Amino acid sequence: MTRILSNLKQVCTLAVLLGTASIVCTPHADAATPSTVISLPEGTIEGSLPNGLRYIILHNDFPAKRAEFRLVWNIGAVQQDDTEGGCAHFLEHMAFGGSENFPDRGAVAYLESLGMKYGIDINAFTGHDRTIYLFGLPTDSIAAGGYDRPLTIISDWMDRLTINPQRVETEKGIILEELRSSFQDDRFYDLKIGQNRFSARMPLGTPEEVNRVTADVLEKFYRRWYLPQFATIVVVGDVEPAEVEKAIHRQFSSLKRRPDPGLIHYPLTYSPARQIMLDVDTLNNRETAEIIIPHPTVVTRTIDDARRKAIGRVVVDALSFRLADKGMDTDISDTWYLAGSNHLVLKALESRNVSLDSCVAAIASEISGVMSGGFSDNEIRYHADRAARRIGNASHSGYTSAMWCDDFTDYALTGDRYISSAAQSAQLQEAVRTITAAEATATLREWMSHSDTMLMAVSTSPINAPRRTLDALTADWQRGLAAPRTDFKFSEPYRPTADTIPTPEILTRRYAVSPNDIADTIDYASLGIRDLRLANGMRIIIKPTLDDGDVYFAMLAPGGYGTVPAEQLPLYGSTASYIDMGGIAKLPETTGEYMYQNGMALGMALENDWHGFLGSFTADKAGEFFNLVYEKITDPELRYDDFDEIKQSMIEDLDNDDESVLEKMLNRAPDRQLMARMDRLMCNVLPTDRAYAGVDDVKAARLRDMQSLDLDSIAAFYRSLYTRPDSCVVILTGNFDAASLTDAAVAAFSRLKDESSKPITFTELHLPETTVKERFTNENPSQTEFDYLYFGRFEPGLRNSLILKLMSNIMRNHVIAELREKRALVYSPYVMLNYEGLPRGYFYFDINSSSDNAKMPAVEEALRYVIDDLRNNPVDNTELESIKRACIIAKRETLTPYSPSAWRTTLMSLLKNGEALDDFDRYESVIESITPEEIMQSFRRYINPDLYVMLYMSDEQLK
Repeated sequence: MTRILSNLKQVCTLAVLLGTASIVCTPHADAATPSTVISLPEGTIEGSLPNGLRYIILHNDFPAKRAEFRLVWNIGAVQQDDTEGGCAHFLEHMAFGGSENFPDRGAVAYLESLGMKYGIDINAFTGHDRTIYLFGLPTDSIAAGGYDRPLTIISDWMDRLTINPQRVETEKGIILEELRSSFQDDRFYDLKIGQNRFSARMPLGTPEEVNRVTADVLEKFYRRWYLPQFATIVVVGDVEPAEVEKAIHRQFSSLKRRPDPGLIHYPLTYSPARQIMLDVDTLNNRETAEIIIPHPTVVTRTIDDARRKAIGRVVVDALSFRLADKGMDTDISDTWYLAGSNHLVLKALESRNVSLDSCVAAIASEISGVMSGGFSDNEIRYHADRAARRIGNASHSGYTSAMWCDDFTDYALTGDRYISSAAQSAQLQEAVRTITAAEATATLREWMSHSDTMLMAVSTSPINAPRRTLDALTADWQRGLAAPRTDFKFSEPYRPTADTIPTPEILTRRYAVSPNDIADTIDYASLGIRDLRLANGMRIIIKPTLDDGDVYFAMLAPGGYGTVPAEQLPLYGSTASYIDMGGIAKLPETTGEYMYQNGMALGMALENDWHGFLGSFTADKAGEFFNLVYEKITDPELRYDDFDEIKQSMIEDLDNDDESVLEKMLNRAPDRQLMARMDRLMCNVLPTDRAYAGVDDVKAARLRDMQSLDLDSIAAFYRSLYTRPDSCVVILTGNFDAASLTDAAVAAFSRLKDESSKPITFTELHLPETTVKERFTNENPSQTEFDYLYFGRFEPGLRNSLILKLMSNIMRNHVIAELREKRALVYSPYVMLNYEGLPRGYFYFDINSSSDNAKMPAVEEALRYVIDDLRNNPVDNTELESIKRACIIAKRETLTPYSPSAWRTTLMSLLKNGEALDDFDRYESVIESITPEEIMQSFRRYINPDLYVMLYMSDEQLK
């Protein structure tokens, strides 16, 4: 059956389409009742084949020229029997290892040839009750070959996988490394998951289960569960839905519906008892306790369902409000957890005036009061109105195809529908405003009827842990339940209405534009950019876009903290904070509120090698905003009293020799230590340690520096950077009239004069001159986490930047092929490029992953093999062309006519890296001109296999 759905109530007529019974739906304006089924997004095609396969298709052109494909199975780890542990996830891996029409890694190779990246655009996920395969592709490739080719990948995954013993054994090593490198970031996961089929069948499996998997076992699981009636195909993107539907019928109608093996949708069950779990941390200085009550979730299929779910949000808001009114620090939530279960979480937080015990008791007391006396009408009316307004503020504007796929995946698996039409949103808002106190009270009572199962998750310290027992916490809860009831008098929060602040006179001034103010203008037609050079040396880059939002502003110029001699960094290191602390000398203190009322935002940006501002404003306030920036540059307010108060506080704090909690965390976190060391070696940070190098009494030296802090000197440093228009660039992106905005910007910024007296010089930084290997501790005794860094210098410019990016992607492909696919040494290796064009021309490649300690010699040997191979052999041209295409697609999808923020970020990056707009205007021709031979020569030029940094976390010292 096929349904074409609109965002209004449908009047349906029968039709015949594609040889199947179809329902073609057309919009109708009649008012809907609260039980109306929530419509899928307008234009959605939903259908099914006789074999049970479902499909959902939607045209969406954000991003343009791209489509997302999903194969959604309601099959996961819980379907495994006792002999199949880890099979659901193992099968997901095998899907990328070869099939009838795509032998070996043919599917990945095909998608990568279109410019997609494995692990990013091509991936899969296995959960307890689901398995999801996904890939994206550029639709201009579909225009050439139709939809059959990508859909063949999906049909092969469904029915024609190649499961051979050799590939199974190779994949075991990869999965075992995935297991070793995986971690559960929820410290209370074992408590929350309960004792049931879900906890007994973890998606990844155990090492023992993975080692027991055979090709025969996988084949059996595959044939039993990968049936068309358990699958949904989702296609969203810049596609023709009717053509996609035809292709699905061609590809999948021949699949036979096989007998149901007995699919069970297992519930998430708990023993009817109270359970407690402690997380004990020596750094914990604030205890928390989560009281968790599992209860059935609400599946949102109709407007009435959505209203029921909104009642839950109103209850959460009302409880939170009541507890905050009584001075309790709490965090109340009710969200879906797994299967058909929500978790009502009543989180108590210790505070300065309230102990954890008292906070837990207060939560119980408040719930008991509501259970007996109910919520009041006026409080629920208030919270329901706020909930309705939140629904009204929600928008699908800018929803990407991947986001729609996520929504459709939920719908395919659980039946949940999300409101996407303005009409149904308005209907729900009206329904939510009718929520009554009786309904809210009944909802809380229903939740608490499940409190026989109560999970208690406590974060505490070693000192307090002995008294955080199940009996003690239960006693706190019971004490709250038994406390005398006190009536809650709801009073709507007072929301003062601020008077409209008039525009300060200095911001209303307008200045005439002289023809002599503009020295040069260059238009880049294909980019839609105008680049103006003013007579004072400043550049203004204008990029209009089609969105309906604000104008995005950036001012950027070379020079920052890196211009300060290392020994003086302590005196100027907080310049941005001290200058931003003040406003503007000629403007009143109400300027901040004026900016807020008029949609303006401006923040100072001061980095190691660059300085400037970031901001936004509405196009009708351009003149006022530009005058504001001018005044901030030329006459910032200096708040001497505030400065002296902060300075004195810092001096007093220095008398305390104890480490702060943050310092303790840093000192015991090896991953942070490793990253800090990487930043220092790769020149990402300034050498602040030089200021106290060789100093015997560092504390005394720091005290002298603090006493020497001087706001006038800091302001002088600020002006020495910001009053250099000849090196400054203003960037403006957004939906505006380019001519009027240009006039306003030129009028304001042509007034800036160069007040600097000295040229900018940068602190000299040095990359390592010899190989460095440093070890950090690791909590996992059998695992080594590593970062190999290959580094050097390059000549800034777009072509060289693109060569480095191509090298990084090529290296990533070869590291995956050699270390993962061929040798099964690692699970998920990453290769990241970091580079800084101006002013230093530094770069480094970071190859990072983790492996078994015993495999590290093989890892090092394999990496050396990859580097030597790339230095001595030209990369295959097909591979290079695929990566070039990926770069072109990424640029196209990022820089759309509706993305002013992305345009601003990109233009700033071009300027910082010395990449000329003229070259960026020819991006495609520049990247296409790079040859395999040039890439090989670049590997020889930029990477010395005998000069690198290796930072690793391990319990074992590597040779």
